[in-house]
Amino acid sequence: MPMSQEAAEIFASVSEKEPVPHAEADDVWRIRSDDIEHLISLLNECPRHTIIDLAGQSVSASSKGGGECCYSVAQDYITLRNAMIKLPPNANIIVKAKHVALDNVTLEGQGVVGEGTLTVAQRRRGLVEVESGGQLSMKDCKVALLEARVEPQGCGCFGPSPAPPLGHLCAALLVRQGSSAELRDCDITSLAPYAGVVVQGSEARLTAEASTFHDTPKSCIYVLGGASASLTRIKVLGSQTSYGIELLDKGSSISLQSCDIGANAGAGVMVSGGAQAKIVNSELHDSLTGSGLQVTGAGSCVEASNSRLYSNEGSNLFVSQGASARLEGCELHRSKKVAGVTCRDESSAVQAYNCKMYNNASSSIVVGGGASAHLTSCQCSQSQKENGIVVQGVTSGLEAESCILSDNSNIGILVRDGSIAKLRDCIVQGNTHGVGTVIGQGSTVIADRCQFDGKLATQDGGVLKTDETCVELSVVQA
Repeated sequence: MPMSQEAAEIFASVSEKEPVPHAEADDVWRIRSDDIEHLISLLNECPRHTIIDLAGQSVSASSKGGGECCYSVAQDYITLRNAMIKLPPNANIIVKAKHVALDNVTLEGQGVVGEGTLTVAQRRRGLVEVESGGQLSMKDCKVALLEARVEPQGCGCFGPSPAPPLGHLCAALLVRQGSSAELRDCDITSLAPYAGVVVQGSEARLTAEASTFHDTPKSCIYVLGGASASLTRIKVLGSQTSYGIELLDKGSSISLQSCDIGANAGAGVMVSGGAQAKIVNSELHDSLTGSGLQVTGAGSCVEASNSRLYSNEGSNLFVSQGASARLEGCELHRSKKVAGVTCRDESSAVQAYNCKMYNNASSSIVVGGGASAHLTSCQCSQSQKENGIVVQGVTSGLEAESCILSDNSNIGILVRDGSIAKLRDCIVQGNTHGVGTVIGQGSTVIADRCQFDGKLATQDGGVLKTDETCVELSVVQA
């Protein structure tokens, strides 16, 4: 689409065409502009497949330009590069067009200042916002939503976390229903009272590679309402009061590949409300008050493979309220205060294959409250204060096959309060105070083809059932 005569005259006065156009665009224009309104007008008037290059210039609002406004990019197939954009307080950029690209752009802005009353349309906003089917691509960009004073009245943001005041910019980047954003080598931070990035609504999608999301008051990345995110080689660091990544609602999903999630106040990754997550070759570590990975609520499910969960204040993995987790080839170690893995509540389940759970502050794994766990070829060892495995509570159950429970500071396995554990082809050895204990009516251990190096005691009606292949088994009735 050719530009209008008026736009052509503006371009002629403020720009020069590069001698050799880039292969991916029809034209490359070097623009002289320091006013955001002027720049947005040029973006919307230029032909498709145009690259606008500001050559490192700083762009801000003119003296007549005010805050509490939206700068909308509506032209498809347009690229802006090499710019520094400073938005006025409570202003944002909205992308509604397809194939809009930012390359080496730094964008800063603030939230609400003062006590003005805003319209409903100005609630729940991002400093950069993609909506109405818009498609935004960002490469080598930095987006920072800076600290600001906010209005005292009302609220209009999304939950479940406490909502910020009416009209406040809630995130550095907001991707709405049916829209998408792709980030590569980007840096995203927010001092607003909510998330760094929000992806909200069905078919809303975030794709990020080799980018850093950090230092936000709430979650660094928040995916909800049926949205999805595909994250590769990213870092998520420094959520001050909440999670690194928060995933909520049935239909919402994330995929993490080779990611580093650490030093967040709450869980590194929180999955709830029936959402689904897949984690591959990633590290979830050093959560300040929470777990490395927390999965909660019926239908919520995580699959993790070849990943490391370690040095978290809470459990490295915490599964509750009917959620499930499946681990393969993972290491879960050095939890600071509690068990390496906690699975509790009816219908909650953990499956682990070829995993190592070791050197945790308490037991390697605790299953209770009607939950279940199935371990195959796993190691539960070197617990600093407690046991290799703990199963407790009526209807709680654990099955372990070809596992090693060794070198724990107390015993290898504790089964109590009516729970059941089934061991097959397991080795239980080298634990400071023996193989284990079965305590309470209905509590049962069934052991087949297992090797014990000491006593497995029963107390208060606990039951031990073994076959003749159990080696060096000594049963003591208390």
